[in-house]
Parts: sequence; C-alpha cells; structure tokens
Amino acid sequence: MSLEGRPVRREIAHGMEHVVFDSVLFKDVVLKVSRQCNLLSMMGRNPAGVLRRELINQQRLVEGTTVVIPTTRIFDRGVKGYVVAQEHICEDGSVVDIQGYLEGQGLDTLVDEYLHEPRNFISFRGRVYLIDPTKGTVGRILEDLHIMKLTSYRRVRRKLSGIIRAIGL
Repeated sequence: MSLEGRPVRREIAHGMEHVVFDSVLFKDVVLKVSRQCNLLSMMGRNPAGVLRRELINQQRLVEGTTVVIPTTRIFDRGVKGYVVAQEHICEDGSVVDIQGYLEGQGLDTLVDEYLHEPRNFISFRGRVYLIDPTKGTVGRILEDLHIMKLTSYRRVRRKLSGIIRAIGL
C-alpha cells in the first residue's frame, strides 16, 4: 500500500515504448504506460489514435490465422500520452517453436519481428499471442517519414539485430 492508502502498481516489464504494470483493479489486465521517448514518434498527433490504428492493422494482418492479439483497449491521457489496458496472458510454453508457428501461418513480417524481439510473442494453450501489436518508435518514424515500410524495417532490423540491441533500438 502507498502512503495515500491506495494499492501500489507493480512493474512487470519495460521496453522502449512502454512500462508494463499489473492492474490494481483487475487481476486479468496489464497496463502499458507510454514512455516519453515513444511520444516523440507521435508528436502533433493523438498518440492513442495512432496506436488504435496500428492495433487495427495488426488485427487485420493476423485475421484468418490462429495468432491472437489479446483484448486491448487504448485510453487517451492528453499530454501524458496514453494507457494501454490489455488482457494478461500468462506464458505456458505450449508452443515450443513460435517461429515455425508464425511461418506456418504465412506471417513472414511477424517472423522478422519475432526473431528481433521474441518477448512480443508468448504461447498459451497451444496458440501464439502477439502481445505488442504496435510498430515501435523507430518503425513508426521511418514509415511516417516515408523512408522505409514497416515490413522492410523489420527485415533489416532482424539482420542487424545484435547491433541494434546493443544500442537499444
């Protein structure tokens, strides 16, 4: 409990875009709070709206496959950015070869994403879940500036993964 008598959120993960917390009110939900560096890639736009469009695009990508995006809601926090509330899926290891699973579904761009950032994918009850369906800060900037499409960025990023990870992209 905090000094004000309210429960304290427990951080369970963090990445370049979000810090992930357990929800205080709902045990089956995680909250992803935007980091300031991520908001830079959405300057001049509604960050919640940007992420909602990215979520819809990824939902279309996996439509007709057995890859699942957990139930996700995105809330606008004004100048503070956004909060993503997402169904909490616990990894059970039921899919041993996630790369093969994605390849079997014909999702080459997600294979590239998996090979670079496997933490964005978990398995539960024999299915693979894409738990971060956003483009990412760098991918979003490159695509918005018409420098490179997200699929090309994922392919290049996978090939340079060791270097990119060392500098934190």
